[in-house]
This record gives sequence, structure tokens and C-alpha cells, in this order.
Amino acid sequence: MIKKIIYTLLSIIATLSCFLYFIGICFFQTHFKMGTSFNGLKCSFKTVEEVESLLKREMEGYALALETRNGGVEEITAEEAGLTFLGQRELLDALKNQNVYTWFLPIQEDHQIPAKCYEIDETRFEEGIADLQCMQNMVAPDSNRIETNGQTFQVLNEIKGTTLDIEKTKEVIKTALKEWRFSVNLEESGCYIGAEYTDKKMLEKQAATLNQMQDTILTYDFGDKKETVDKDLIYSEFVDDGQINRNKVIDWVSELSDKYDTVGKERKFVTYDERI
Repeated sequence: MIKKIIYTLLSIIATLSCFLYFIGICFFQTHFKMGTSFNGLKCSFKTVEEVESLLKREMEGYALALETRNGGVEEITAEEAGLTFLGQRELLDALKNQNVYTWFLPIQEDHQIPAKCYEIDETRFEEGIADLQCMQNMVAPDSNRIETNGQTFQVLNEIKGTTLDIEKTKEVIKTALKEWRFSVNLEESGCYIGAEYTDKKMLEKQAATLNQMQDTILTYDFGDKKETVDKDLIYSEFVDDGQINRNKVIDWVSELSDKYDTVGKERKFVTYDERI
């Protein structure tokens, strides 16, 4: 009698287990398994429609932090960028590919929804970008350079500036938004326009040479006339952007040659009694 009761109970448990197992198979054909998440959002036991609704709600509060040069931080929200979710097909594929026959086993699977599942409204995005502080009053970069205070020459360090490559910056921000990233560093992403490279050591040598010219005075004697080259002439005629411009020196020498060279030119001679 007892054995019969035990067999009956075991039969009931087995039947119930099979029933629950097949119920589970049917349930998880339309619902995500326990431990499933999308973009870090827990989506266990939810349908595709419920997950889509959850993602859209989360997107309403989503904002991307923009780390700018010199430690600045700004943000652009999904609403400001006109970001919309179009990834229902991605959710359906994820549901289709889960193993429903092991529904009773919990999983730890976080699906990262690809960028192609999001769309940005270009008009709203352009307006949102235009309002960012980093897009306004940008300071142009400047390379290492020689400057003078009127007395000496010195090398000034490079100015990085804050001028952004607008098109590249837009693409970086768009990609980060579509990937649901929390922040993006514009400098590390190469969005800033750099100054033209100049060799600082070479400039320092040039500055030293220019400073040595402070007391330089060259006198060219052309008989009864003289031409003097001093620092004022050098700085006003030969120095260009803190460097001796070779072409300007050549031009000056050429002008000097035209002024004093008499070869092939008619000349007036006066005799001792002042006859021509």
C-alpha cells in the first residue's frame, strides 16, 4: 500500500515536472530567460515589447558626458540629440537565439545593442551641438614661436588652443550616443586641431643668434657713401616671424647691388677744370 502511494506521488511529481518544463519552454519562446540584460538593464522574464519599452524609457533620461580640454565637462542628452531606438529586430533575434530547453538554468548575458539600432535626428542634433560651450569662442592653436619685446628674442611655448575639428567631433559624439557610453573624451578621441609642429630646440638656437645681433653693426663703404646694417635694419627688413628670412636678405643685397654697381651703366666724369 505504501509503495503504491509512493509510486503514485512520484508519478504525479514527474507528470507535474514535465508539465512545468513544457510550460517553461512555451513561456520562454516569448520571454527572455532569467539573467538576460540589454545595455546593462535587467530584462529577465520580459517580452520583446516590454524590453523595447524599458529601453525607450531609459533613453529619455540618458545623457552623454563630454570631457573637453582643460578639464571641462559638458553633456548632451538623448532628447537634445534626437536619439531614437529602432532595434526591435535585434531584440527578436536575441529571443530567437536563446536556448529555451534550458530555461530553468539562469544565465548571465548582457546584450550590447549595436549602434545601427539607433537613429539621430540631424536637425535636433545640430541644434544640440551648437549650444555646447566647447563649440563657442574656440581659441586657435599656435606652435612654438619666436617673439620679441623690442629688446630681446625669446621662444614662446606652443598654445594648444580649443579649436575643434567640427565634423570629427560630431561623428565621435554620434557614435558614443549610439553606443550608450557614459562619457567620451574629445581630446583622447583626436577632436582638437593641433598647431603646426616646430622644433623648439631649433627655435632656441635661432633666438640666441638673433639676440647676439643686438650689438651688430656692419658698415659697407662705397667710396664717398656708406651703408650701415644695424639691429634696427635687421629686425625691420630681414626678420620674419622671429627668423632671418633668407629671401629678404637676398632682395636687400640685390637692391644694394643695383644702387652701387656701375658695370654697363653710363657714368659722368668731370675733368680737373670741371669740364664734362
